[in-house]
Amino acid sequence: SQYIGGIAAYSAIGKIEYCVNSGCLQGPSMVAGIVAYTNFSDVTNCYNIGTVSGYDNSSDVAAIIVQQLGALENCFYDNQMTGVGDTYAKGLSTVEITSGDVFNDSNNWREEKGLYPRFASGYLSIPDIYPIFLSEDETVNDIKSDFIVSENASCKTKNNRILFDECGNATIYSVGY
Repeated sequence: SQYIGGIAAYSAIGKIEYCVNSGCLQGPSMVAGIVAYTNFSDVTNCYNIGTVSGYDNSSDVAAIIVQQLGALENCFYDNQMTGVGDTYAKGLSTVEITSGDVFNDSNNWREEKGLYPRFASGYLSIPDIYPIFLSEDETVNDIKSDFIVSENASCKTKNNRILFDECGNATIYSVGY
């Protein structure tokens, strides 16, 4: 496909709103966490926590949207976990995006300190709402150190208890593995 997006690859004369991407996205070009290309479409109240990358250091990758023709409002990405930036949307650290005070819209979002925002009318799966807190200066691109899985648990990268897939997502195994 020419475009790859976590929610939509391409959107023309439409609206994308209240959505979340937490998946790993990778492709040759035009890869984005929410939508790669919009043609007079509005994108509002969305966020991305999934890793986004292009082959051979492609420059046409973005955390939310690569090319925007239309309004983009109230969209955020975890700038520590996505692996890329975004020209149009605001990047927040994991601590900021899990502050419980990002969208300030209790009709559509449930926000709780220490968790990623989730839909007020439903739930995201457990891995999608529990963040991995990296050191302030680290991003997903350089996960090689210990990190916090939640406020009450930490995981060491020693003894091969964490396995990374090709997109940098971590699978954490318990001590008995």
